[in-house]
Amino acid sequence: MLNTKDTYNTNITETLVDLLSDNITGFREVDWWSKSKRYGKSIDIKTIKYELCVLVSDAYFGHELKHRDDALYYSIHYERAKRLLGKNYRKYLDLVFRCKGGVKISAWNSKDGSTLRWKLKDEVIELCDKAYKKNTGIRRLVDRKGSVMKSWVGYAVSKYNEKAEKSKKVDTTAYQNIEETILLNKINCTLATHMFSDIYKYKTGRIKESEVSKWYDILDKIGADINDDERFGLDRLKELHLRTIEMWGQLNIDIIGDGRLAVMYKERNTGRLYTIGYGGLQNIQRELRTMLLSGLGYFDYDMENAHYTILGQYYKMISNRSLPAVSKYISNTDSTRMQISKDTGIRKDLVKKCLLGIIYGAKINSKRKVVNGKHQDTAIYKTIYGQTKDAKVADYMFDRFSKNTDIVEIWRDVDIAYRYIKNNWKIVSYKGGNKERMANMNGNTTYTKELKPDGTYQYKSKGQLLSHFLQGIEARILKDIILEEGNSFRLAIHDGWVSYINWDVADIERRISQHTRKHLLNYSGIQRAFEIKIKKKELKEIVSGDWIDTLIKDGVLEEIG
Repeated sequence: MLNTKDTYNTNITETLVDLLSDNITGFREVDWWSKSKRYGKSIDIKTIKYELCVLVSDAYFGHELKHRDDALYYSIHYERAKRLLGKNYRKYLDLVFRCKGGVKISAWNSKDGSTLRWKLKDEVIELCDKAYKKNTGIRRLVDRKGSVMKSWVGYAVSKYNEKAEKSKKVDTTAYQNIEETILLNKINCTLATHMFSDIYKYKTGRIKESEVSKWYDILDKIGADINDDERFGLDRLKELHLRTIEMWGQLNIDIIGDGRLAVMYKERNTGRLYTIGYGGLQNIQRELRTMLLSGLGYFDYDMENAHYTILGQYYKMISNRSLPAVSKYISNTDSTRMQISKDTGIRKDLVKKCLLGIIYGAKINSKRKVVNGKHQDTAIYKTIYGQTKDAKVADYMFDRFSKNTDIVEIWRDVDIAYRYIKNNWKIVSYKGGNKERMANMNGNTTYTKELKPDGTYQYKSKGQLLSHFLQGIEARILKDIILEEGNSFRLAIHDGWVSYINWDVADIERRISQHTRKHLLNYSGIQRAFEIKIKKKELKEIVSGDWIDTLIKDGVLEEIG
């Protein structure tokens, strides 16, 4: 059964499909869906034309993975393409993409090879411009069979899980009060296209500072700095502007409602809720998300340093010992990240991401790892390289990071905690066998071992198992909050949420403690509770002044400059 059958992409509009059908030779003839029998029994359904449209829109808006050897092209792995489009995937991709050939590796353990590179054809980009930038009217969505959708789905969380070892239905009872749409600030979305354009023009010397100073107050309120050349560099400003164009289009869909964004989640095998595709607010740049959510009566809540806090507290519950480096990091989160950033040259926000990588099992003693016999960059090295796009600079930064005293000590603490926790988590079936399954506190299970290419079983990596365990606790906490808030719950953001409720922070922290005390007792017989610190921010209106009226009247600015 296809896991995506009850999910839809809000970029797949009738206009896009019509433009591609009328102007791209062979596109009209592509089947909307096909089915074939696999292994003589199960039915494999592929919604070919729909998935091809998704690939087009994702490439257009920059969501596809950039090719490591050429940022102008994307890397679309053949296994993924075959899974989405079937055995004739190359024929379909060639309709809309230009392809550059790859290079075979010189030896099995070498990394001098290169995969195929894909780039949207110029004529397809022009058609996407018409569908997404030139089209300022209300839009109609197309479903997986090619029909115009008459109504939006009646649920926010899919009934089918994602990225699990086996497809299964999800118990969505706890999620029934989450609305399938969320109201966003459409005026601020319009203004954002002008703001990012003005900053871009200022940074390229085409307008003076006096012409961009009107945005300073807004930038300050969203926590942005116009002089930050990394967060507000030219490439990122282009990304922000294009993302704003995408979001504006999604606020103009007939069946979802003017100014409303569709909210669709899938529950992963850890219990975490992830928004489907790239249209959700989970994946959006922080500056833009703040603008879109402001002035509507929302409150933003964040579990402070959630995973390290959960790790440290659970380890102490079962061992009666502390993790000194982790405890220091939890108590001095911001200053620790700042100092590591200063010592390594890695951006502070990326230091946070690298530290999360450690708790998810990322190596610090090597920038490469072997997965199923294939050499890959580690998650931490990928993050660092993403900042610099220069291998020599990235190598230097990684070396500084891997030798940093705080990093080494935090990594050691995480490793100690993992070795202790794995002997105390809940095994629900086949203990000690190749099919042994571990359950986290949210009730989600995973195999502790995996089959290797040589036919043998071995334990999954530290990161795979520890992340399953920790994310299950985080997911259980968020599920309790969803049940507490009912219809006031607006948005799930992994270790945080957006709500209409103006909680007293001490009250919500106390409720989390009460709920986790019950769950810990049921899970492992521990008579303790998690003490999670919550940070609250009221999302007040950030835009004021008569000067904005002219910009609103001008409408969305289609091009950045």
